[in-house]
Amino acid sequence: MPTLSDNKYAQIIDDYLSGLTQKDVGIKNGIGRDAVGNILRRFDVPIREYTGERKSNQIWEWNRDFFNEYTSLVAYWAGFLIADGNINDKGNVLALVIQGKDIGHIYSFCDDIGLSRDAIFKDSKYNAYGIHIHNKNLGKQLLPWGITPRKSKTFNLTYFDMIYKELIPHFLRGWVDGDGNVYRYGRSARIRVASGNLASLEWFSESLRYLGYEGNISIYDVNSKQYPGNYMLYIGGALQVAKVCELLDVDNSFCMKRKWTSRRD
Repeated sequence: MPTLSDNKYAQIIDDYLSGLTQKDVGIKNGIGRDAVGNILRRFDVPIREYTGERKSNQIWEWNRDFFNEYTSLVAYWAGFLIADGNINDKGNVLALVIQGKDIGHIYSFCDDIGLSRDAIFKDSKYNAYGIHIHNKNLGKQLLPWGITPRKSKTFNLTYFDMIYKELIPHFLRGWVDGDGNVYRYGRSARIRVASGNLASLEWFSESLRYLGYEGNISIYDVNSKQYPGNYMLYIGGALQVAKVCELLDVDNSFCMKRKWTSRRD
């Protein structure tokens, strides 16, 4: 594959997130379909595979002022999106793809933002479901929440002003639901949150301290084939995990219940 500039990579990702197929993106940019797929995976862009009618090219109506509000519900979904969402470089298309077993969660997101569930597409190859939402102001609306293009390579929450500190529990709870793993069984418990950006996990750790968490927090380089170039935040111990659950208001607030319920892995 010929060497491509960063601008070319950005254009390819933008084209794909705008709704073009990998084949069409390749034709437009003069490269093969496989090369497009490699670039998308390199930059952690969710890959979709459509069955039946393609829905990505349709621009669906939704509450485009949703992310202008600073509420616990918006904070939760912003945290979830900083983990699992992707916004294109133009800042006008947001993609969200999640596992099929959590389809109820994407239903909830659609309902909360006023988006028809008919907008959901299915990726049958990976048993996943996703949506694309469009708004020319999305980039500006999501910036205060740290949701930026190629966020796994960059991280910026400098706009998360002190006035929004009361929303941190909801933001972090959504973040764990998106990129975390919770294990609670008897006296054994742990929380793990993965990220390709070390600064993001350091911010997560500092935010827990701000909320009053005093237990141990470890952040380490995973350095494995399963998580190449990734970092992991780790909290272990039943008392420590219970305290985090309390601080993040897990029992009384909306969340992905399957992640937080005591269970075996």
